[in-house]
Amino acid sequence: IYLKSGAAVSIDGAYFFSPYIGIGATLTSESYQISSSEPSTLNPQPSTLNPQSSTSWSMTGGINLSYPISNRFLIGGKLHAGYSTTLKDEENNLPETKGIIYTAGIHTTYRAYEKLNISLNCDYNLLPESGSITNSALHSLNIGLAAQIPLEE
Repeated sequence: IYLKSGAAVSIDGAYFFSPYIGIGATLTSESYQISSSEPSTLNPQPSTLNPQSSTSWSMTGGINLSYPISNRFLIGGKLHAGYSTTLKDEENNLPETKGIIYTAGIHTTYRAYEKLNISLNCDYNLLPESGSITNSALHSLNIGLAAQIPLEE
């Protein structure tokens, strides 16, 4: 089973006790297609008779890290765990799936203005197994761009 590209929307927040370490939480909605065969270099579209799409929601929380490289640049990461649910899709005969999700992520942030940061991030997610589709966990890699509003005192 292979996850094809899709879209994700997240709301992410963190409270930092120091410039380096904090706690955070993320609420995410993802939509992606599932394929039963791997795409080849000659045919980038996997050959599957019934392409299936899936939508999932997850909420995670855990440790967030940040390291200031300069006054304007930061690098950081996160290690989160949480709960994920994949919605039931009767059209594609997909059952609802619930379970634990694990997330590890890295990011680089540019402080563009006093109240606006721009961040490039990459998150790896280990999703729960998908019931009738696969009996093993699914893996996803989310790459994104974010605008952040720092709420400093």
